[in-house]
Amino acid sequence: MVGKSKDKKQVSEWDSTNEFEFDVMASSLVYKPKQTQSTVFATSSSAEFAVPTIHERTNTQATRRRRIHNDDPGSTRAMGKNELLILSSKPMWAYPRRAALVMLFLTYIILFAVAVSMLVNTPPCPTNNNWYELGIGYQILPRSFRDSNGDGIGDINGIKEKLSYLKDIGVSIIWLGSVSQTPYQDLGYDVSNFIEIDPMIGTSEDFKNLVDEIHKQGAFYMLSSDVLHYWLSQNVDGFFLRHVNSIFESNELNRDEPVNPIYYTYDNETQILKSYEELSHIYTRDQQEVYQLLKTWRSVMQEYETMAGDGESVRKLLVVDVNGSNLTETLKYSTEGMADYAFNYALYGSLSGTVLASKIEEWLRVKPEGSITSWSIGSADNHRIMSRYNYISKAMMTLLLTLPGSAVLYYGDEIGMTDIPVTHTISRDPKIFEINETYDNLINNISRDAARSPMQWSSNINAGFSDANSENLWLPINSNYIDVNAEVRNLTYLKCLRDLVSLRGKRTFKTDQLRILRAQKDVLTYARELIGYPTYFVAINLADFKILDRYYLHNTDLYGVSEIGTVVFNTNGEIGNSVDIRNLTLEADQALIVEFTK
Repeated sequence: MVGKSKDKKQVSEWDSTNEFEFDVMASSLVYKPKQTQSTVFATSSSAEFAVPTIHERTNTQATRRRRIHNDDPGSTRAMGKNELLILSSKPMWAYPRRAALVMLFLTYIILFAVAVSMLVNTPPCPTNNNWYELGIGYQILPRSFRDSNGDGIGDINGIKEKLSYLKDIGVSIIWLGSVSQTPYQDLGYDVSNFIEIDPMIGTSEDFKNLVDEIHKQGAFYMLSSDVLHYWLSQNVDGFFLRHVNSIFESNELNRDEPVNPIYYTYDNETQILKSYEELSHIYTRDQQEVYQLLKTWRSVMQEYETMAGDGESVRKLLVVDVNGSNLTETLKYSTEGMADYAFNYALYGSLSGTVLASKIEEWLRVKPEGSITSWSIGSADNHRIMSRYNYISKAMMTLLLTLPGSAVLYYGDEIGMTDIPVTHTISRDPKIFEINETYDNLINNISRDAARSPMQWSSNINAGFSDANSENLWLPINSNYIDVNAEVRNLTYLKCLRDLVSLRGKRTFKTDQLRILRAQKDVLTYARELIGYPTYFVAINLADFKILDRYYLHNTDLYGVSEIGTVVFNTNGEIGNSVDIRNLTLEADQALIVEFTK
């Protein structure tokens, strides 16, 4: 058949010696020695292609094969599409091409697997919407922080004066003790008017200005209070609610609670229990109604959650104190729809590295999936850490700030403040009012006032806390304030704190992953690891003497990194040097953090 078309189509001229002709039988263009200088066109109106004979077609195809196989050394033309296809079908080219395709496919599979693994193993970074997840809290007793008007009692405006200090040391969550009106029978735990500011520490306007300044500073404000609607309308960011585990009691009030075998010290002679904890409070703690109440409070708080810049709501924080409940019961309070987390007392008590490691691992193991962990080493109801253990303030600060989750400081612990001696005469704690004043040693041990003395800001009069006469201070200043204050310890204790806050910003520290490596009485070492990011080795000396710790990795290697790393934190100052973690020397109260990069 003769192909026809209405429009002219130039079949083409390849060079001065050859041209294409359309091979109807082969349905393709073939090469043929040029016979004329004229250009061949296909038209429907004039020219027609004659069907080539079998001989012509054979000669043409042979010529084409010679050219394809480079039989014609004189040919300089480039190969066409069909020639390339024929050449590429040869085994010498086909096999390498297939191998390359297989390798490319496998590469895609490997890259996909790596991407999935990173997504699965890399927790999301906390956003501003969950500002509390890695934030550093700072507990303030308003009466003891800073006196702005010279009456000897700390106040709201005094706290406002020191916001720059809190920002400098990296505090992002300010936990303020109760500011509600109180008769002071129990230092503010007893409230007479939940919606009025206590006049001894300020006014409603002072409070509003404080909250505004905290927010301008980029920090958040936590309040100890039980009246949600009122304080939420005042723009507070969250609440710390004490002893919520004891709000409800069982209906079976006629039943006696059983003895707690762990704390039992029953005196057979006097037949008196020595401690409240000597009973198992199965009828007066952790009742089911408490959980429903928390869910109700959470729903109220959600009504006040504002929108962030990314369009998501900024969560209001709800933290509960359920001291006395066992770990299983404690963690129930941070399940979905209730508190964000329960205040954690796991680091209180024993200073043994073995005991601390056990508590840390247990807490991380049993906490609800997706919940937040918090850690603390001091509070207004316990002796200060420097008085409990005398020497390990910086080491414990390192532990507190390198564990997964939120950390909560108690004012003054960051500079190593100690308890003040308490006598019956100066104590304001109702716990000791009924104790005979001749038992001052007992009073000093059980009074909570020991850890509530005014903040020590400087070496000036009254440690920079107040301009009042010292006899007018609500509690006396610790006599060691000349050497123990924020100004003197700016380059020691506070520098350590700032360095630790900076490290907490590293991606590896923003996960729940922690692995205990060595836990002994006086030494605790652990690793913070995250695939694709630097590994950090933390070594803490919990003793009051030098320790040579030969740490052999054996079967607990740090994900294959070298044993030689770079010191990035040192409570004793020197950083940047290389260290072999197989042979460490730690001074008393010293902590090291070593970084390993793969």
